[in-house]
Amino acid sequence: MLKRIIYYLISALVVALFILLLVLIVNTFQNESPTRKGLALTDTVFSHDTLKSAEHRLSGAIKIKTLSNNLAAPNGKKLAQRYFAYLKQSYPKLHDALTLTLINEKSFVYHWSSSQQKNKLKPILLLAHYDVVPAQGQHWLHPAFSGFNDGKFIWGRGSLDNKSSMLAMFEAIEQLLKQGHAPERDVFFAFGHDEETGGEHGAKQIAEYFAKLDLEFEMVLDEGLVITEGVIKLIPKPVALIGIAEKGLLNLELSLEQLGGHASMPGNKTAVGQMSKALHQLEDNPVPARLSYPVTSMLSRLARDAGGLNRVVLSNLWLFQPFVVNKFKQAPATHAAVNTTIAATQLNASNEINVLPTRVTANLNIRILPGDSIRSVQQHIKATINNPKIQLRIIDGGYEPSRVSMMDNRAYQQIEHSIFQVYPDVLVAPGLVLAATDSRHYRHLTNNIYRFMPLRLSKEDLARIHGENERILIQDYHAALQFYWQLLMNAAIN
Repeated sequence: MLKRIIYYLISALVVALFILLLVLIVNTFQNESPTRKGLALTDTVFSHDTLKSAEHRLSGAIKIKTLSNNLAAPNGKKLAQRYFAYLKQSYPKLHDALTLTLINEKSFVYHWSSSQQKNKLKPILLLAHYDVVPAQGQHWLHPAFSGFNDGKFIWGRGSLDNKSSMLAMFEAIEQLLKQGHAPERDVFFAFGHDEETGGEHGAKQIAEYFAKLDLEFEMVLDEGLVITEGVIKLIPKPVALIGIAEKGLLNLELSLEQLGGHASMPGNKTAVGQMSKALHQLEDNPVPARLSYPVTSMLSRLARDAGGLNRVVLSNLWLFQPFVVNKFKQAPATHAAVNTTIAATQLNASNEINVLPTRVTANLNIRILPGDSIRSVQQHIKATINNPKIQLRIIDGGYEPSRVSMMDNRAYQQIEHSIFQVYPDVLVAPGLVLAATDSRHYRHLTNNIYRFMPLRLSKEDLARIHGENERILIQDYHAALQFYWQLLMNAAIN
């Protein structure tokens, strides 16, 4: 009897293993990459002289020191006017053909009206911003606002974030107008002046302006993800990532109050010690890591091109998710893609070394993964700290993770096809944006928000954004012009 039971158990195990193996094989080989069939590669529509002039115009834009803080200052209107005057001089056809609306005197909205007013096509909206962050650091190879062109790179603040996108759109529009094209749907372009400080007076006000016009957009495209080079270790090829969602943001203050006094008589538990313990507990007990829908969608799209065992792993995330999460957690560039991150960034206690503080505060910058929420994060922090004396307070606002935009629609496919046509060597996949973009202010105006910048960036290049030696490869900038030209042809003109 026992032998028979053992026999049946072994047989059942063999059958289960066979079924598991079959499922793994089927999932691995039925996974398909997006198709490129029928997509003709784009021949360059920009002459050599036009491209050289475009480089010069980007350099000139970088030289105008449009820091967010300067634009917010009382004389910020003059700075915005100076930048606009430069744009108007540089792109005469655009400013003759498109209608300009100023928002708060510093943000620009351009409207390219449809040549077929009776059609029912929804408009599309392309976003960028022209404000930049300060240039910190002592190791800039070329001055941060020089716009220096060394023949290979153009250097300076805004070369990556985000004047290059703005001017590449302008170059594409100018070229389309020279070629005699007109859109079959209305196209709007919105350029904020305070994205780096939250977009409250730029993008938010622009979105309210659109709402008053009762506009609903077929698609919104903003900055966000890029063409990565060597960032996703499981994939050997360059990957163009289209952000279909972005993480939420919460700035949280932890505060603890107790009696102060002379540091020579501290008692058993100081306020600083308790706050330090709380922060240590948060670092040791993070919100559990997991794969959100945008990340699983990315990996599923890339599975076919992973090769070897990586293809099996990525095609069967239902089984190998713990392994993939662990891989992502090993590198800062991918760690944040699987975690709601909690970073302590500011501490404040006593002003004197020999005085016990009566109040200690610690500020946390939290980026919320889709599926988590402001409420769930606060609950996690309270439970982890487990100290009723420490109070939580939201500062500088907060917002939930964005909705996830779908990939099975024409809007996403137009972006995807445009990438394939301009960058034939890259893979394309959806992704999750880890930082904040102006696009969050437009959530109520469309279901289709995508976040992509047509730039090839390595890990070292990504560090240049808000860091030292920001620069753009001239070849990349030429391709960006071509991308926006192609996207407008695909989405609005053809």
